[in-house]
Amino acid sequence: MALLLTRNVLYILSNKCVTSNHNFEPLIKFQKIISINPFAPLRYTSLRNTHSQCTSTTTSSTSLHSSSLFKPNQYLQKNQEPTKDNDYDYATYKKNLNAKILSLPEVKSLLNNPKFERNRVYPWLNEKTRYHHLTAKTLKGPGMFAVSPLVFFNSQTRELIGFQHIGKDLSGHEGIAHGGLLAVLVDEMFARVVNPCFPEKNSATAYLHINYRAPCPSDAIVKGYAKITNLEGRKAFVEGRIELIKDDGNGNVNNVMVVDANGLFLSIKKLVPT
Repeated sequence: MALLLTRNVLYILSNKCVTSNHNFEPLIKFQKIISINPFAPLRYTSLRNTHSQCTSTTTSSTSLHSSSLFKPNQYLQKNQEPTKDNDYDYATYKKNLNAKILSLPEVKSLLNNPKFERNRVYPWLNEKTRYHHLTAKTLKGPGMFAVSPLVFFNSQTRELIGFQHIGKDLSGHEGIAHGGLLAVLVDEMFARVVNPCFPEKNSATAYLHINYRAPCPSDAIVKGYAKITNLEGRKAFVEGRIELIKDDGNGNVNNVMVVDANGLFLSIKKLVPT
């Protein structure tokens, strides 16, 4: 159905106002971008229809940043990490974070275990599909998933172990990783363990049951474990958990379970929207 435009509404572009015989809420018009720096002041003009006269107000980004609808990346604000992969500081941060994960005793043991193969993280994604993927692209970056998960797969026992850092900006409650995000991690972990066992190397979630056992802090490294408990044709039943890796700084590591789950996954060729 074509878009119907009311005849008594006149749209005037550029710096002129929007006039109408209706009482519209104030509109926001971006007038000038001062800098590409996300923390540089951003000027905007508020346009209000008042008796066919336009009143304008100019402000800095301070009021925008104070709004819950528009606030800068908390991780960048606190740690001043750059936002681009080719920036030296961010590259160094990612390198150090990967080194920290590789230094974990469990990771060292898995790297030396011939039964577990270090897996590609997203083997089913190409450049086009990766661009729109939630965890491979949208949530990838400083304060979120700064580094890709480290995944190990045992094809004989059909079990998977993975390690992932959760950034500060993936919180629900302050300082606590969002519960929905943990559900996403479980879902992807289960898909990674079942996909190699299906003829099409692809799957869809039939159901996912999740129990939240303890709060999981953000800015933390977690360990995921998944295992196929039953494989029946196109159906794979999976169980698993997510554990928080707690390091006391003296080389002593203690894992705390934050989530356990089970699910059913179905083998598919391709999932298309209805």
